[in-house]
Amino acid sequence: MASTYEVHGLAEVKRKLKMLPQAVRNRILRSMAGAGAKVVRDDAALRAGVKKRDILYRASRSKSAPGAYVYSVGPEANLFYLRFRELGAGPHTMNLKLPSKLRKNFTPKKVMSDGTTIYGTVVDHPGQQPKPFLRPALYENIPKVVEAMRKRGMQRIEKEAARL
Repeated sequence: MASTYEVHGLAEVKRKLKMLPQAVRNRILRSMAGAGAKVVRDDAALRAGVKKRDILYRASRSKSAPGAYVYSVGPEANLFYLRFRELGAGPHTMNLKLPSKLRKNFTPKKVMSDGTTIYGTVVDHPGQQPKPFLRPALYENIPKVVEAMRKRGMQRIEKEAARL
């Protein structure tokens, strides 16, 4: 479920970056990518109805382009169900786990409930239609992402240039 974009319109930032040492350039590029990922994270959290801290963004080095950084944006591990909201889930059967004492002579039965007690161990789940929130958060915010990256890049270039 990865989407990749080449960012255009950052000619001024790119020109200024070329004048800096490679180590400084890498720090600035990583910071710029993080600023763009933060825009996507904030919108995704709003669309999903969760707190911003529940949608994480993580940096990693690009395997295909040396010196490039990739940010992954997605739900925190304990909110795994948001993946089903994003992609949907087909109909499936769920088997409930019983304590070992009850498993010995128990035949699986369909789940039924009287409102207070659940009887049985097998649930036929109808599935869930996809309700994307991550992909629209990226696709509909590309201009904002590029602008956030440009601003962060210019701020960091000025800061790093003052250090040199």
